[in-house]
Amino acid sequence: MVEPLSRSGAQDSLNALVSAYVHTHQYRRALERTAVADLPALDQWRSSLSSMLTDLEQSIEVAVRNHVMWPWIAGRVDANPVVAGRLLARLNPTRAPTPSAFWRFCGLATIPGFELKCDRCGAVMHTTRVRPTACTRMIGKGRRCGGACLPVTGTRPKRIAQRWITNPQAARSAYDPDARTAAYLISHDLVARSPHYAVVNRNEQERLLTARPSWSFQHRLRAARRRTTKTFLVDLWLAWRGKAGLTNRPAERRVTSGRIGGAQVRTPGSPDRKNTMF
Repeated sequence: MVEPLSRSGAQDSLNALVSAYVHTHQYRRALERTAVADLPALDQWRSSLSSMLTDLEQSIEVAVRNHVMWPWIAGRVDANPVVAGRLLARLNPTRAPTPSAFWRFCGLATIPGFELKCDRCGAVMHTTRVRPTACTRMIGKGRRCGGACLPVTGTRPKRIAQRWITNPQAARSAYDPDARTAAYLISHDLVARSPHYAVVNRNEQERLLTARPSWSFQHRLRAARRRTTKTFLVDLWLAWRGKAGLTNRPAERRVTSGRIGGAQVRTPGSPDRKNTMF
């Protein structure tokens, strides 16, 4: 009988190391942002935290290289072991019934949105709220357009990418913030350090150039990177479930809300529920 990976000692150790690393990193960033920068006590704390982070990074790298999925990841992308460890620590294949469960958990699912158009420069933007918004497009050196982005009449609601949520409690009800950060970090390695996923990214950019000509270059770039990360997470789900001896189910159709890791995910219009894979 195959022991669930979420209950294995190696996985628990990786989870604990990554949790300590994330909290220590957040604490150091908070100290760096403090207004009092010349206190000896703060300098000593920063030095201690930097040393702790270095030790944790080395421990995470050792744990990741002994992880059951590291050979598979290393064979497809030249990923930073610490970044890969942050992602592996947040995902649990035994609690993800479908491939989309992984990328939903990482905040890569689309949500209902609406199209707005600036009445001055014609820029198009997408938002979850149907209300006039000031245009922030740069039209000159240090100068913004300042026009009004108004709802485009006669258009149907669209599916748009989820925005980063700064409120930790609100983010947990929509996706896992740590998993989204890890997926964002590994997306850079997928595009720049993986021949396979670099092709996926390039093909998606070429498709969007024809399918979405009104999108800006940065919009197409971010959309292609999200698609590349989704493809990687689906491949990871299939490989991880196979190594765990679990039956792979066919990918589900896209829906606005669904089960992620055994818990409901909140989408606009649905009640808040805890979002977890553990």
